[in-house]
Amino acid sequence: MICHRVIAVDRPEIQKLAKFWKEKKPIPWNRVTDLPDHTYFPHKRMVNAGVPCLTCHPGIDKAEAAVQKRDFTMGFCMDCHRKRSVSIDCWTCHI
Repeated sequence: MICHRVIAVDRPEIQKLAKFWKEKKPIPWNRVTDLPDHTYFPHKRMVNAGVPCLTCHPGIDKAEAAVQKRDFTMGFCMDCHRKRSVSIDCWTCHI
């Protein structure tokens, strides 16, 4: 709920999400992005690094529903890490 405490709070789907969160109930997700089991991706690291959501999720600020617009391949991630001069150590993402 880090993002949706302030983003799109007036949208019905976000209000449903907030209700599940508030009531501490499991959220019936419809998976949008599927990553391999051996990949560990915490959004927290991107948020703390100041990487804008739109870097990886272009157009999500105007979308009615979440859809995957990028292929999250290892090459995509490595290119971004190199551009930002952050770790490309395997264990950064692979557990």
